[in-house]
Amino acid sequence: MKYIFLLIGILGFNMLATICNANEQINLIAAGKQASVFVKADYKVGNSTVSKTGTGFIIDTSKSPGLAVITNKHILQHNVSGQTITPSNITVKVNMSALAPTLCNASIVALHDNYDLGLLHFKLPENKPPDAVSKTSPDGIEYYSIKSTAFLLEDSVIDDDDLREGLEVLFSGFPLNLGSDLYHNYPVTRKGMIAQVLPKSHEIVIDGFASHGNSGSPVYCVTDKGIKLVGIQEAVYPDANIGYDEKGRVNSLSTFNSGLSLVIKCSAIKEFVYKLIDEGLHRGESGGESGDTILNSFSAFIKAMQERANK
Repeated sequence: MKYIFLLIGILGFNMLATICNANEQINLIAAGKQASVFVKADYKVGNSTVSKTGTGFIIDTSKSPGLAVITNKHILQHNVSGQTITPSNITVKVNMSALAPTLCNASIVALHDNYDLGLLHFKLPENKPPDAVSKTSPDGIEYYSIKSTAFLLEDSVIDDDDLREGLEVLFSGFPLNLGSDLYHNYPVTRKGMIAQVLPKSHEIVIDGFASHGNSGSPVYCVTDKGIKLVGIQEAVYPDANIGYDEKGRVNSLSTFNSGLSLVIKCSAIKEFVYKLIDEGLHRGESGGESGDTILNSFSAFIKAMQERANK
């Protein structure tokens, strides 16, 4: 039995012999925090609404420019009387502006068949934030950038061969909903190390205390070449205190956090995202309600945003 909690990452290993100085490390950690987003999924259960919250992080890839959020599948599914339902509404908080985070509507692109992974598309607001930075794309289209960092899957990731037990890692997220309210999107960053690497598994174990809300947190490391994504937080292992009566029968059981967490490797994330790109980023069969069409062309995305703004 294991505790599942809510989570999205970037890290890098490579040669850790020369770690950057303290100020550079602080700046790199700040970039990792900027990539983390608060995820909230609402479910209709009878006449009530049940919400799940957790973490996700923004990713990008040169194979198909355009931002998306990776998170845990268990945040995006809910079990009701033995049946699995998908959210009626999903929102993510993105750092569009220095003034305040922007609440963006999101929709499910796909859920992984076997792993605890889900990919979200989020819709940027139509109105430009007052302090947003205007930029021009290579083909001359003007757009405004978001201040959140996106983890580029080609560069900001660690290879499986570089995963080593004892490697120090960081993870940024929203445990117990800390750091997220109407006016803030400031995740909590905690530290741990890789405790176990199994060569034929898509998961590793880290020794780092995580809590409810850390599901989907990016797990990353800081190197002299920047931050590198190690993977995405998935679940914590529970420990237990077991009480026995005078006849040796169990009469009490209380569980607690062991401090060990499961993390899905970055290679599994890349495989999942690249497969969706090769398939045209179509919504998976288990993926949410009908909604926004995924635009896999960056220019088309910007043009669509401009057309909405001009209406």
